Amino acid sequence: MFNVYRAYGGISDTSYYGYCEGDPKETFIKQAHKRTEYRGDVGLLNDNENNINNITFTTISEHEDEEDAWMERNDLRAANDDAITGPTYWPGIMNEKAEKKDPQRVERWRKSVEWKKCATARKAYAAGKWTIDQIKQLCVIYPKKEVAKDLDVLTPTKFELKYFCV
Repeated sequence: MFNVYRAYGGISDTSYYGYCEGDPKETFIKQAHKRTEYRGDVGLLNDNENNINNITFTTISEHEDEEDAWMERNDLRAANDDAITGPTYWPGIMNEKAEKKDPQRVERWRKSVEWKKCATARKAYAAGKWTIDQIKQLCVIYPKKEVAKDLDVLTPTKFELKYFCV
């Protein structure tokens, strides 16, 4: 059985989404302590005073198949702005299977990584996060000058929260 989980750092207000066989907290601790290179689990621990007690663990789902767990973990990393890491394409065999099974899903993961790197909402819009029709609709609901200004000054996440999560 594969567990998809969220490790939430209360100090950093960020999350690490992972999957494992067995207990998520035990797996997280083993992985984070044996790594020397930067990874999301290592970063979450570092950002929370290297104290595992500052991190809460929630099992989100269980899967019989590792591929399904891997794909759900990537979906969560792509969809959640608090994720300390984006979707991963490792191991390659899993990515190959995902590409064959659901290429549109894999493309959404890639796009989410691009959007999260954008400094402004306008850059995310240019990268395809929102359509012209969505922006035009906002200009019907909100003052056009405000929307235009916010595209240039807000991050994609803040823009999304202000206009799409009301």
